[in-house]
Amino acid sequence: MENISNVGEQVLNNKNNKILVMTGLMIGIIFSELDETVVNTAMPTIIRDLGGLSMYGWVAGIYMLALSAFMPILGKLADLFSRKKVYFASMGFFIGGSIICGLSHSMIMLLIGRGIQGLGAGGLMPLAMTISSDLFPIEQRAKVQAFMGPVMFIPMLLGPLMGGFFVDQASWHWIFFVNIPVGLIAVIFLASGLKETHERKK
Repeated sequence: MENISNVGEQVLNNKNNKILVMTGLMIGIIFSELDETVVNTAMPTIIRDLGGLSMYGWVAGIYMLALSAFMPILGKLADLFSRKKVYFASMGFFIGGSIICGLSHSMIMLLIGRGIQGLGAGGLMPLAMTISSDLFPIEQRAKVQAFMGPVMFIPMLLGPLMGGFFVDQASWHWIFFVNIPVGLIAVIFLASGLKETHERKK
């Protein structure tokens, strides 16, 4: 007996503003990657304030674990429903996790926030690649992805510098709070530039 199921198909029309969309995607990639490196510099100060030295490794570990676990799930949801909506939901989780981390008064609360951040980042990075591929014809995709590759190195360079700056000049809490306005800017760019419809087909 033949199996027939409904699948979603993303349709991006030609009214997309590619500059706005790519700017929003780049911001999302940079800051989701940045959260892997910026925390390392601030960890001695965080441990001094919150204690929990035995949980030191989990601050980075739980972020990567959640990111890796939810990446295929969110990618599949984006295929079934809408890339734009799932991307916005992922950014919402990332910002929500950043707020929890920034307000943390214990290591447990910080780890919960980091897990939620990782969940969001699990959608931001793969969907950025998928949406950028949808925007451009096949012959241009290699150039676009070649441009996006070096962007991954920016967080590696800026992370330790930003972590040290916030710890010295303000507070370690701000390494998380800074994600809030930046994430909202990325959402505004993407919402303004990306025009997407969604069709259900057999």
